[in-house]
Amino acid sequence: MEKAGLRYATPLAAAEDARWGRSATPSAQEIEAAGADVRCKRETGLVAIWSAVDTEVQQGVIKAHAADFEAFGKTRQTYLAAARRVLDTES
Repeated sequence: MEKAGLRYATPLAAAEDARWGRSATPSAQEIEAAGADVRCKRETGLVAIWSAVDTEVQQGVIKAHAADFEAFGKTRQTYLAAARRVLDTES
């Protein structure tokens, strides 16, 4: 972003810039900033890094709460089976 002359405190700040989204048609400056934002994220691999970290965090939570997730899955299957029975009787 800095290469394009734009400075934001965080990677999400560009999208939250109060100058953007004020009209249905984006301004040339807004389009330029959006392009710079995408290029910056691609060049730095930011989205891939975010995704990898998010996946790691989620897998850790799943592992730490495996019994809870197993119970959620069983409950979901019970609800789905009940819904199928109701739908089958309505046909």
